[in-house]
Amino acid sequence: MVRRMCAMILGCLLILGMVGTAGFAAPKTVKIGVICPVTGPSSTFGTGVKDAIAIAEDKLKASGGINGMQVEFIVLDDRANPAEAVAAAERLIHREGVSVLLVPVMSSVVLAVMEVAEANQIPLVTSGATAESITQKGYKYIFRTCATNATQASTMVPYVMERFSPKTAAIIYENSDYGVSLKDNTTAALNAAGVKVVGTEHYMRESVDFRTQLTKLRAQKPDVLFMASITAEAVQIMRQRKELGWNDVKLVAFNGIGADTVQLAGDAAEGLLFISGFEANLPDPVVQGFASDWQKKYNKPINPTGAAAYNAILVILDSIGRGGSTPKGIRDAIAATKGFHGMGVEISFSPSGQAESSWIVIEVVKGERVIRKW
Repeated sequence: MVRRMCAMILGCLLILGMVGTAGFAAPKTVKIGVICPVTGPSSTFGTGVKDAIAIAEDKLKASGGINGMQVEFIVLDDRANPAEAVAAAERLIHREGVSVLLVPVMSSVVLAVMEVAEANQIPLVTSGATAESITQKGYKYIFRTCATNATQASTMVPYVMERFSPKTAAIIYENSDYGVSLKDNTTAALNAAGVKVVGTEHYMRESVDFRTQLTKLRAQKPDVLFMASITAEAVQIMRQRKELGWNDVKLVAFNGIGADTVQLAGDAAEGLLFISGFEANLPDPVVQGFASDWQKKYNKPINPTGAAAYNAILVILDSIGRGGSTPKGIRDAIAATKGFHGMGVEISFSPSGQAESSWIVIEVVKGERVIRKW
């Protein structure tokens, strides 16, 4: 079994061009700085990222590194706070000497940290921050491997039209860069489809009571309720919607639905349609390899945020293999990436640093995640 596992690992790394080459000089260490919420209400995202990193470390250890270079991940906790994330970035760049940053989630965090990365010419890759402005500033060192909020809206609204033919809709959203951007893009897509948006209500992050907003929106009798919310708040919104007896509305969400959202919401999530950048059942060799590694190592459901981060890690490691250890070399290699086979997608970057990507539509049916569109 061990031999077979090693063969699989080496096979994967050979595909990615990461296997060490004999004859190189003394091993050099390339440091990858990672900033994510390991504690606090969003810790499920950070935990997933750390788990994905551990799988990558196993593969790197088995292969001996990349072109004779060792790779070290340094993870700092930002608790989803932009100010703490900026402090972490300063430490990673100036004290730890990282060559590249991975800042997986939270648009507000990435928007703050990217200023530090660009100023210091350190490439930054995000795998889950979806606000459009991240790749609209003309920066040269900022890259994103997931789709944007505009892409989410342009994927989800047509599918909802096809399934339900709604006449009216309402939106509840987190008052953040992530939530406001999703609300604006969804509203535009609904208006273009001829659907009347009869109500929008916002809340502050880490809120726990949404009954006031839900009662106001219910009074407008929308056919569909869109939630621009992340895991903890999405769970409470679905539970409280059910407690209020509001059962005649279709529920739609975006990529803020974490690994445990459906489980925690229980039957309140039944019928939920949402978008994800990853699904373990996708018939793709990279996805299935990751799913196998995850199951063997953790024996628990795959964290979608971790899977998205792994996609970005593959891009970074491939770029180190082509560009070397320096920030400039890695940056140029990421920018030159064309047709890289990531987690179920072929990745190429636009001049703005945005990867071509797509979303998966999933429906909760009897507590299970069922793929509706890929």
